[in-house]
Amino acid sequence: MSDASFEKNHLRLIWTQFIILLGKRRAYLIATLIPLSWFILGIFHQASSWLDYALLDFVQRAGMYYRAPHPDIQIVAIDTETLDSIKYRWPWPRSELARLLEIIRAGNPKFLIMDILLQHPDLGDEGKGDQALEKVIKDIGHVGLVSLVEETTTSSGLKLQQFRNLKIFRQAATLEGFVWAVVDGDGRIRSFVCKDERIEVESCVWQAAKKLDPNLPPPPLTEKGIARSLISFAKKDGGIPHIRAIDLMNGAIPASALKDKILVLGVTAFILHDHHQTLRGLTPGAEILAYTLDTLLRRQTARQLNDFYSRFFSAAFGGLSGLFLFYFLRKYLYLTSFVSMLAITTGGLFACDFLRVFPPFAPMILAWSFTALSIFIANTFLNFLAVQFVKAEAIAAGRIQSLFFPHDRWISPQGYSCQGFCIPCEEVGGDYFDIIPQKDGSMLFLISDVSGHGFSAALVTTMAKTVTSLLDSWEQLTPVNLLLTFNTIFYRLLHKKKMMTVFVVHLDPVKNIISMISAGHLPAVLVNSTGKTQEIGHPSWPLGMRENYKQKVIEMPMNPGDSLVLYTDGIVEALNWEDKQFGYDEWLASLGRIIPTFSDDTDLNEILTDVHTHACGRPFTDDVTLLMLRRKKN
Repeated sequence: MSDASFEKNHLRLIWTQFIILLGKRRAYLIATLIPLSWFILGIFHQASSWLDYALLDFVQRAGMYYRAPHPDIQIVAIDTETLDSIKYRWPWPRSELARLLEIIRAGNPKFLIMDILLQHPDLGDEGKGDQALEKVIKDIGHVGLVSLVEETTTSSGLKLQQFRNLKIFRQAATLEGFVWAVVDGDGRIRSFVCKDERIEVESCVWQAAKKLDPNLPPPPLTEKGIARSLISFAKKDGGIPHIRAIDLMNGAIPASALKDKILVLGVTAFILHDHHQTLRGLTPGAEILAYTLDTLLRRQTARQLNDFYSRFFSAAFGGLSGLFLFYFLRKYLYLTSFVSMLAITTGGLFACDFLRVFPPFAPMILAWSFTALSIFIANTFLNFLAVQFVKAEAIAAGRIQSLFFPHDRWISPQGYSCQGFCIPCEEVGGDYFDIIPQKDGSMLFLISDVSGHGFSAALVTTMAKTVTSLLDSWEQLTPVNLLLTFNTIFYRLLHKKKMMTVFVVHLDPVKNIISMISAGHLPAVLVNSTGKTQEIGHPSWPLGMRENYKQKVIEMPMNPGDSLVLYTDGIVEALNWEDKQFGYDEWLASLGRIIPTFSDDTDLNEILTDVHTHACGRPFTDDVTLLMLRRKKN
């Protein structure tokens, strides 16, 4: 299977492995539970609502900077400076409020919405202030009054209560309607109600907007007869302009500045606590009211879908998209899937901002995340099992490979002994040694090192062990035959992809002569009884590199007390925690100091005492093998 095909069918491979591991029934049960978890997590989990709020705020906040408000809407703000400049405490006497409205009337505005509830009569001046206010409201001619709607939960169910203005003011005004900004679960206002069929009343801004724009389309009913829309904040050019009431009252701004304007009169002073959290931050109620009217007049009403079916299909789309992306993506699986879902979410949000319909995105994101996480966990779990399986197989292979090595010390009647050990840096290694007694009483022993380590190198050592055993069984085992056979097989089969160094020795214990051939291996070290060391060997090519191999046999005597040490480069290349190698000079010095003290009862591993001291506990980074031939002293 090609890499592209493997990556394309990665999800199918995970599923197949899952069935093999768990069985078909359990695998299908888990596969059924995963999409159910999507729906539970995406539809019912509270975190999805908070994520939807964050996404909605993100796109609305990004959009409000390029949206300009309706040019005719202005806010007449009773701010902190206005309250400080008037001698009366809030709420003002009706006569003072009537004085402000007289100034506004002189400006001839197109419409005025008063965000001030006139619920109780003013008894301070025997009703004269109420009469003055009633008169100026009539004189303006286009005034909308606000009322309040309060929802309370009683033992008999949900109860709606409306707080209205005095009858004299309702009759004088053009209209009266409720103001109802909806506070979401995170305490932030994002939408307003235009109409509530349960109490058969319409909001003040909706009635005002219909009078200002008779062709205005009706707002959509959302749930339970409630027409609701998101507030489309517009911040371009500074947003809706404010005029301070005190500037009108003291003549700093002429009343003519209000001509043909749509005014919202309300309190913006922070001290009166009529401020609410919106995506613009802490916002006065009068400003929220102005932006709701602005939303209607610019025909920017938007509907937020948050019903069960919307969340259900959003979660289903997210889960299926996660499966689709993981099935068809070829490279950089998780990163590409994340970028794709991020692009889908971002593009979808801004498309919804253009269409003015906001379905829930959080269930889709959570379902996709859960799908991706499930696939990642399943893939990681299966990979973990695969690694454990390979590790178990490697351990088993290492145990088999350890059977290749002779574990007992060879001893001859003439006072010779030979033994060795191998420490692979992984479960299996590329080092090999052997001790093969001959029928004539002589002995052949060898050490080899395959390039690299792990399974590929271990496979070559298996080939070497096989060749050695066959030549021995055919009674054709000599140093020359062994190296020629090795070279021919490795050259023809491995095609120079792997090479092996070998040092082979033949001992004649009667004549006390050793015959040696080196094939690219490290020199052997001869240590006499006084600790003097001598390296033996000639530079040569490793086996498998050339078709024809020329050999040079070295013969020399073994004197009483002499020891011949063969080793692989894992010893001299042993690193400490500062990445410093043990080195050849230190190794020769260590052999000259330790070997003369050896006896038949000494553990061969003690030769590595200085190596372990140098490494300070750091594991070997290459296979370590050592083989030693010793002749007793007379």
